[in-house]
Amino acid sequence: MLAATVDYDKLLTQSDHSGLGRIVDRWLEENMVEQINPPVITNSLLPLIGLTAAGMGISYTPKDCLRPLIDAGQLQLLATIDPGPAVPYVALFKPQLKSVLVSDICLLAQECCDFSGMFTA
Repeated sequence: MLAATVDYDKLLTQSDHSGLGRIVDRWLEENMVEQINPPVITNSLLPLIGLTAAGMGISYTPKDCLRPLIDAGQLQLLATIDPGPAVPYVALFKPQLKSVLVSDICLLAQECCDFSGMFTA
């Protein structure tokens, strides 16, 4: 995704502490994508979206939940030769915290969550 006026030479990404950051980094390395400038790294998806919408560079973000920003012209899809990596969304918990309650919450999330919207009620 990218903003209407954008710095095409600047990659905006999440850090490798994020699942999305790791997946994108691996995809960039596997596809031998060379960066002209060092990336701008954030630890949060919301600032990443804001920086992208402000035209500070390009980023890889979840398309479905950002559809309202795309439809409003605040973000644009960037066509690529090869498709970007698939990013699965999962409910995770530390094994040390395993309990019936935590397991039930994860099962509910798998059954009920719809990640097509940024904020769901």
